[in-house]
Amino acid sequence: KVKSNDSDGFSYFWRSLLIPGWGEYKLGLKKEAGMFFAADLILIGTAAGLNYNSGLRTDEYKDYAELYAGVNPSGKSESYWIHISNYDNTQEYNEQKNINRYFIERYENEKDSWNWESDERRDRYNDIRVSAENADTWFYYTAGGIALNHFLSALNASAKASAIKTSVIQTFDSEGRIKNKLQLTYEF
Repeated sequence: KVKSNDSDGFSYFWRSLLIPGWGEYKLGLKKEAGMFFAADLILIGTAAGLNYNSGLRTDEYKDYAELYAGVNPSGKSESYWIHISNYDNTQEYNEQKNINRYFIERYENEKDSWNWESDERRDRYNDIRVSAENADTWFYYTAGGIALNHFLSALNASAKASAIKTSVIQTFDSEGRIKNKLQLTYEF
């Protein structure tokens, strides 16, 4: 009498999708489990660091603009922070918008005005702002890497589980006692 159990890999897929390496660990593939789990920890740590750095740099460039360009930072859009990095002052920005006939994009409110002390200050501000944007961009790439690691681990665990086939063979010895034999087969 032979009972076989072909693992469909479904439960291993979901385990590893939730926590990379868990499905591999349950299959006894400890080295692979460790690699997927370690990669996840590294990626999560990197993402947290990038997010923290982006927040610090964002605060830094806003404070810098307030100090050296007289910017009132409350309620400003992302485009505002880019505009002030490209023009020395509000008047220069508004003149360019008049030339291009984009009258609606002008900054008419006194709360939106700025005037950089020097080109060097504006360039330094732009360096800090771009640094914050880069950290933010890399955060999203790293978050994508985390999702990819989860998915690859799930696929790997599912494929490995589907390749393992188990069977229990029951036979009787000469005295009529049941003998059980477990057979594991791994298909490549």
